[in-house]
Amino acid sequence: MKKCIFLIALTSILIISCISPIVKNDENGTITKFNSNKYDHSIGINLFAAQTDYAEDRLFADVMKMSRKWTAIDSNGNGADVAIDTMGWPTTDAECIVWHGIFEMNGTYHLEGDSKAKPEIYTGYGGADAVINNFTFESGHFSADIEYPSTGNNGLLLGFRKTDGGVRNVKLMRPVTPGSTNSYSLSTTFTDQVKKMVEPFSVIRYMWTVDGWNGAWQIEWSDRVQPDYSSYQRNNRAVINGTTIGFAGTGMPWEEAVRFSNETKTDMWINMPIGANDDYIRQLATLIKNTYTVPEGKIYWEYSNEATWDLSGICSAYLVKKGIEEAAIGSSIAFDGQKTDENILKCRYYIKRAAEMSLIWREVWGDAAMMTRVRPIASGQLSYNLQLVIGLDFLNEYYNNSGGNYVPTPHPVNYFFYGSGASHYTEDDPDKLVALDSSVADPVMVKQIDKFEMYEESEAAIAKMYGLKRCAYEGGVWTNKSDYLLPRINEAMLRYHALWDKYDNDVFMYYVSTGGEEDGTALGFTQSAFDLDTPKYGALNTILSNPKAAVTAGKVAPCTIEAADFSVSETPWAAPAPAHAETSGDVELTTPWHRYKGYLFRTSTDGKFNINLTYTETKDALIEIMVDGKVIAHESMTGTTSPVYSVQLTKGLHGIRIKRSNEGYLKLKSIVIAQ
Repeated sequence: MKKCIFLIALTSILIISCISPIVKNDENGTITKFNSNKYDHSIGINLFAAQTDYAEDRLFADVMKMSRKWTAIDSNGNGADVAIDTMGWPTTDAECIVWHGIFEMNGTYHLEGDSKAKPEIYTGYGGADAVINNFTFESGHFSADIEYPSTGNNGLLLGFRKTDGGVRNVKLMRPVTPGSTNSYSLSTTFTDQVKKMVEPFSVIRYMWTVDGWNGAWQIEWSDRVQPDYSSYQRNNRAVINGTTIGFAGTGMPWEEAVRFSNETKTDMWINMPIGANDDYIRQLATLIKNTYTVPEGKIYWEYSNEATWDLSGICSAYLVKKGIEEAAIGSSIAFDGQKTDENILKCRYYIKRAAEMSLIWREVWGDAAMMTRVRPIASGQLSYNLQLVIGLDFLNEYYNNSGGNYVPTPHPVNYFFYGSGASHYTEDDPDKLVALDSSVADPVMVKQIDKFEMYEESEAAIAKMYGLKRCAYEGGVWTNKSDYLLPRINEAMLRYHALWDKYDNDVFMYYVSTGGEEDGTALGFTQSAFDLDTPKYGALNTILSNPKAAVTAGKVAPCTIEAADFSVSETPWAAPAPAHAETSGDVELTTPWHRYKGYLFRTSTDGKFNINLTYTETKDALIEIMVDGKVIAHESMTGTTSPVYSVQLTKGLHGIRIKRSNEGYLKLKSIVIAQ
C-alpha cells in the first residue's frame, strides 16, 4: 500500500511535468523566471570549484581572482615561480595564466593595475591574437582594454615587463557576455550569469569554493584567505602548515561567500576547516553574524567534508591522529575504556569536535538562533553510515548521560545538531539510467527506486531516532556526459526527488552547478553558465511549481510495528532495512553487532502517545528506548511485556530506537504505539 500511494503521488507530478521553457543568460540579464516557491522545498546547489580559471560557473567578474601563479616572463607560463608579496602580487616582472581550458571567453576585457614604471603588457596562448587598446599610465596606475577574439579553450597568458618591481592590484574585468564589447564595472564582484544560474536554489554550498573541507592548513584565523589577496586559486600544490593545498588552491575568502549569498538572497552551507582552532570558529561565526544580511537567512554547516572516509586521506588521517591523542590522555571519547580502535576513535573525535564547534556558534549567535538560523549538520556516508552512528551514539551516551552520569548538564543530540545524513545519488551506473524510456511505469526505473529506497529509509530513520532532520550535503542524477541532455533525465530527477519528500527529509543539496565530470559522467545542471535550458533545470522548475510530495513513510499510529519491520539495524555497516514485504518474525538484540533496531512511524495528530514493547524472551537485558532523540526508558526488561511509556508527539514522521545497552539478551516481538 505504501508503494502504491507513493507512485500515485509521483504520477501526478510527472503528468504535469514538462521540459523547461528556454532559459538563456544574455547580455541584458533576461531570463525566463523560475518559479518563486523555492523556499518551500529547501533545494540547494554545490558550486563547483568556481574560483578556478576553468570553471564554467564564471563566478567572478574580475578574472584575475581566478588566475594561476606568477612565473618568469616570456616562459609561456612554464617558467620558474617569481617572488610575491604577502598579498600574492609579483615583486618583479612576471606573467601568469589567467585562464585555460574554457570556451566562450571572447570579448572586451578592461584592465587596471599599479606599477612603479610604465609596464609593457603582452599576451599569449589564445590571447596571442589579442589586441591591446586604450592603454594609459599615470602616477603609477595603468589601464587598457584587451580584445580577446578566441572562442576556443586555449586560454589567455598575461605578462608585464619593465615594471620596476612588479605589479599590484591588477583587475581584468570580463565582458558581460561572450563577444560583448562591454566589460563589467570595477565595482562588480560576481557575474550576472552565475547569479542567474543559482536563482532557483535556496541554499548555496561553498565546499569547493572555500577550502573549508580539506583545510588542515587553516588553524589560526590569520591563516585564512584574505579578501584582498591577488587570486583565490593561488597556492595550489603548495605546502602550508604541513599540508599540501589541493588542485583548486586555497579557495576564496569567507567574506566573498557571505557577499554572494547576500547578493543572491540565499542560505549558506559551509564547511568548517578540519584543523581550525576554537578562535577560528568563533571569529568565523562572528563574521557571518555581523555581515550576513539575508533576512532570517540560514547557515548550514558541517565539520569538514566526508572527513571520516575522505579519499585523499588527509582529513581521516587527521581525525585518527587526534582521536588516538585524546584517548591517551583520558578524553571523553575514551569514556568506556576504548583507546585502540582507530575507526571508533576517529568517529567519536569527529562528532565531539563538531559538537564543540556547535557550542561556540551558540555562544556567538545565542540560543534562539540555534537550529533555527544556525543549523549544524552531522554528515555520514550513504553506504557506510555506521561511522555516523558511532559518533551520534557516543554523543548520546556521554553528553546526554544515557550511558551513565558523565556530565553535570546533559543535552540530547539535537541540542548540538540540526540535521544528519549522507548523500542522495541515483544509480551509480549511468548506462542503466540512460537505457530507460519515458514511461511512467518503467519497471527498470521502479526497481532502481526500490533498491535505492532501502538506503534512504535507513538514513531517514537514523536522523529521526536522534531527533534530527535528514539532510543531504550533495546528490543528484548521475548520467553519462553525452546523455545528460536527454529528457528521461528530467523524469529520473522527479522520481528521486519525490522519494526524498516521502521520508519528510529536509534540505537537499544538488551536486553540482556546472561540469562535475568524472570518468565520462556528468553531474552538472548545465555544462555552460550561458545555457540553462537543460532537463535538470526543467525538472527543478517542475518541482518548484508543485507542493512537496506527501510524507507516506512509516505506519500510522496507533499501530503495532513488527520487530522485523525495522528501518535500520546495527551491523558492521549499519545496514539498511530489508524489503518490508519480506519481514516477519522476532528479532534478537544480541552482541556484538545487533544491539539496536531503528523504526519509523507517523502520527496524524499532535498528542500524547503510549509506547510499550512485547518480546518472547529476555535475559538480564537493559533496554533503552529513544523517540526523536529523547530517551523515554532505560531499564531492565522482565516477563514478555515492558511497562508503558508516554511521550508527547507532534503530527508527522517519527523515529524510535530500541537498544540493548548491556551484555544481556532480548528477543523483540513488536512495538505497540497507542493513543
